[in-house]
Amino acid sequence: MKKSSHILWGGFLIIILVWLGGHYLVDSRFIPNPFTIIAHTARLLTQSDFWLHIVVSGLRLFASITLAIILGAISGILIGRHKILDTIFSPVIYILFPVPKAAFFANHIRSIWAVRCV
Repeated sequence: MKKSSHILWGGFLIIILVWLGGHYLVDSRFIPNPFTIIAHTARLLTQSDFWLHIVVSGLRLFASITLAIILGAISGILIGRHKILDTIFSPVIYILFPVPKAAFFANHIRSIWAVRCV
């Protein structure tokens, strides 16, 4: 075995041992047994329904990224070519740009739940 594979398996073993230790130290409702999760994952991988959900999620991800690129490019071109749009949107862009993008994730999740609850 190569040295890199030893490091990979060693890291995997450390993660499993820390996870197992956490399972026994903390209430098992919060940290499940890693071997139970591995067995459940193996069962899921054999079900065609699981793969259908993976494909549908991948298509949604592809569609959302494509739509974001198209809308972002069109918006950028329009803002760059028209002074009035630049005047309107530049302050908003300058204010929001330094905000970590992960901060918008909570709002995204809230908007999804708001739509589902209606």
